[in-house]
Amino acid sequence: NKNFSLTSEDGLVANMNSKIHVNYKNVEKLYFTVLRFGKEVDYNKAQNKGQSALYKYLNTLKVEKTWEEILPKIEDYNATNTDIKLSGLPVGKYIILASTQKNTKLLDNQAYSHIIVKSQTLNFFITKDSIFTQIHVVNRYSGKPIKDALVELFKNQYNYNSRNYEKTKVFNLKTNDLGIATFNQNTNEYMNYLIEITYQNEK
Repeated sequence: NKNFSLTSEDGLVANMNSKIHVNYKNVEKLYFTVLRFGKEVDYNKAQNKGQSALYKYLNTLKVEKTWEEILPKIEDYNATNTDIKLSGLPVGKYIILASTQKNTKLLDNQAYSHIIVKSQTLNFFITKDSIFTQIHVVNRYSGKPIKDALVELFKNQYNYNSRNYEKTKVFNLKTNDLGIATFNQNTNEYMNYLIEITYQNEK
């Protein structure tokens, strides 16, 4: 049987080359497609409905690039792995899809693997003490602080009408000259919350 899977860092530096780790068995060539990620809620709904719905959803997304890779040949047919080059992507969120078949649209029961990656220039880290929590926003490449970045904190709340979890905003702040947004809450209270950073056209 042909088996393969993909892994990569979740956060990539925008416009810089990186790599995709491929684990495979009995596969000689893979065809790759980079898709522009749509709305997360649509992806989650499709995934929850099953494989066929996910196929249909992926087929609606914009294709950014395609290429093919011949994998190192292994004579003993055991599972092995290799790294392949991923050319730099502009700022954005993407689905990287690999298949053993060369076609423009996924077909039902077609073998494929996919990962979700985010290409970005922003990064953040959190420091805290017993009173204050600070979110530091920096340039992912240079480490320089980012002033006037919007920091939003969300939590997931269950909507009994739609029977889905929905993001609810808790509050938002802007970073200062040092790239820091400060609030006087204990971080432990927000450990399971989602933090979103927006700066200019990047989120």
